[in-house]
Amino acid sequence: MSTNSNGKIRGGIVGVGNWGRYGRIPVLQLLPNFEIVAVASRRKEYAEEIAQKFSIPHAFTDANELMTHPEVDLVIVLPPAPQHAAFVRAAIAAGKDVYCEWPLTTNIADTEAAGVRHVVGLQRRLGPSARYVRDLLAAGYVGKIRSVRMHVSMNYFQGRSSIDLAWTIPAENFSHILSIYGGHFMDMLFQVVGAPQTVSAVVKSQFPTITLIETGEPFRTRRRTRFS
Repeated sequence: MSTNSNGKIRGGIVGVGNWGRYGRIPVLQLLPNFEIVAVASRRKEYAEEIAQKFSIPHAFTDANELMTHPEVDLVIVLPPAPQHAAFVRAAIAAGKDVYCEWPLTTNIADTEAAGVRHVVGLQRRLGPSARYVRDLLAAGYVGKIRSVRMHVSMNYFQGRSSIDLAWTIPAENFSHILSIYGGHFMDMLFQVVGAPQTVSAVVKSQFPTITLIETGEPFRTRRRTRFS
């Protein structure tokens, strides 16, 4: 990966919603080997607001302009999941390295079609606590593992949703609680204790209907499902 004269990786962020604004940007600006040089948003005023707030040199409304900018070494893809595949491909076509938040795409076919190396944002596996537990288990600290149980609870993806998150409701967008939070936590678990050889599960939606807060519009969700 190329860097600037100071040896820093110069990142350009595509999609600067809440995840980018309150998560990625503040963290990246704390890291001495990274520099955010550009952001892209569909709304010009918002892109310029973010750039000014975080002292980022360039703001774009066209993601392709960010990806082809000579000062950008790494394209960081953070928009809603249905847009990930297109932006990742565009960044690759521009000859740039790519970091994409989870999920990489919304279906397996698009992922396989990429055929390139990439970094996907399942970052919990890299957390110090997860790595420490993995080292302890590998060293035999608790002996032979015979069973593992993980419990995760959160107050997100409930029966009422903001209209800004309406895109997460359709199943084809692969952005429900199991695919997002489940993907993050199960990846961490499998990294620590090893991947399962077989999987059998029962998945049940606690909210058969999701209602948009602003409009009152209801959406039906999937019912109980078994898979193995």
